[in-house]
Amino acid sequence: MGLLEDCKQYFGTDDLYAVLGVKKGAKDSAIKSAYRKQSLKVHPDRADDGDKEVAKRAFQTLSKVHFILSDKTLRETYDETGIIADEDSFESNADWSEYWRLLFPKITEQDISSFLDKYIGSADETNDLKEYYMRFEGDLDSISQCVIGFDENRTRELIQGLIDAEEVPEFEAFVNESAVKRQNRVKRATKEAKMADKESKKLKSKSSDDNLVLAIRSRAQNGFDDMIANLEAKYSNNKTTKSPKKSKRK
Repeated sequence: MGLLEDCKQYFGTDDLYAVLGVKKGAKDSAIKSAYRKQSLKVHPDRADDGDKEVAKRAFQTLSKVHFILSDKTLRETYDETGIIADEDSFESNADWSEYWRLLFPKITEQDISSFLDKYIGSADETNDLKEYYMRFEGDLDSISQCVIGFDENRTRELIQGLIDAEEVPEFEAFVNESAVKRQNRVKRATKEAKMADKESKKLKSKSSDDNLVLAIRSRAQNGFDDMIANLEAKYSNNKTTKSPKKSKRK
């Protein structure tokens, strides 16, 4: 099958932009970010043993889509004609995992810990919290999904401090949140933390930094995902990523 047919099979659409979840006029940075987010959903390392082959094919398909939309000439051809130029140039045994690693350099747990040490208590954290508080009008359920390193009590204290300093308004959703809603959020957070720790320990035993970071990423919502993007930008180079090489046969 061709790439468009593969897109239809694995992602339910033959629109390359829809596969990544971006609009046709999306910037290169948005396309790269969307590819990263989508690839984590179908990455073979996160699939059960029985689903690895399907995940591998979906991952390869997604990577080809990114390659086309990140290449100016190929993208222009697709935009103008709906045709994928030079599709035959994709090798059936190309190493798309290596392509992914070149785009998103390895980030270790220590890198993430170092970032959090600098971020927590910084002006960036305060500004981010202000933004999310205003965007969601004080709804802590939504805020908790975006704030990096969300801590129930600490986040509440920070927001209350911003209110007292008249830097943000009092929103009804925050000042009069019900005890039941708060308890449910705490329960969800506790459950998610236990599941994430269990997965991290499991993958640590396999001595795989790549798998460990995937586990950490699986906990991420919007804010934590942005943190990963910042780290990847820090450790990546600015070289153009070339089409993947053939996998070496053993």
